Amino acid sequence: MAVPLVLGLVIGGVGASFFRDSLPGEKGSAEERVSELEAELKKAENRIAAFEADGKTDHRERTLREGIGDIARKLRDGGKVTPDDLLRATQPLARDLSPIFERMHAKQLQREYDALAGEVARKYDLTDEQQQQVKAWFEAHAQEQAEHWMNVVSREGATMTDLAEAAQNARADDGLDGFMSTVLQGEKLAQFRSDRLHEKAGRVQDYADMRVQRIDNIVDLDESQRDRLFGVMAAGSPDYDASMRFEGASGEIEARPGVDREQAIESVLTPGQREAYQTYKDQQREAANKEMSEFGLTLPADWDPLDWR
Repeated sequence: MAVPLVLGLVIGGVGASFFRDSLPGEKGSAEERVSELEAELKKAENRIAAFEADGKTDHRERTLREGIGDIARKLRDGGKVTPDDLLRATQPLARDLSPIFERMHAKQLQREYDALAGEVARKYDLTDEQQQQVKAWFEAHAQEQAEHWMNVVSREGATMTDLAEAAQNARADDGLDGFMSTVLQGEKLAQFRSDRLHEKAGRVQDYADMRVQRIDNIVDLDESQRDRLFGVMAAGSPDYDASMRFEGASGEIEARPGVDREQAIESVLTPGQREAYQTYKDQQREAANKEMSEFGLTLPADWDPLDWR
């Protein structure tokens, strides 16, 4: 629950420990520094072009001072501040410092990607040339991911739900399957695809098992209900693939992509279980709101204990 409270500090100060690493090195050539400046100028030009396309060239964005001032006045007047209010207040800072934050985030991601690249090289016995291709792909992917995250954070009208979804859906290996199909061939490619499907199925199973277990702790599901709810939760995982197959207590579980999760849950539960489930959710929201209110905050409208506990 502390995440929304410190959102502004996260956006404005999380780079402190990585700031030194994220800056260009002192020994870089003048040409390298010029290239970086040109890249940042291009990003600014792209943002201006986006505003022009939307007819917003005369639009004045709120400043950080104005956003913080609005929050301070709301608190003084006894009002509540939502996580979305905090996000909107800190967005000017994120926009102004986006080149630094992008470099910082890309550098953090690159550390993760180095490990992934090493694992791929080891498992599939890549040649030196293939290793260089994989390394270059991960470097470009890290930069793309960092830019995408900052675009979400700084986008006008963005909400905490948008950030939560972006964080949940972000994967270090997004797009890796397609890229590796251009690097590997024959048995190695077949093995890679098999391994990847197995890895993703494991993520889907963990995602679904956790949420089904939380419901089971509330209403004591039977085996049939567990299997049906697993199918609902599995299909909602960012890693779900229609080719995946899962076994339950009575055979293969049918995944249910595209359904409304809450409606699907209620359709599986008995009337008594639905009442217990709703009571639990109301109690959790009340407790969470009480905790948030100590800081003058309120919960997002779509807060769900199945996802946020």
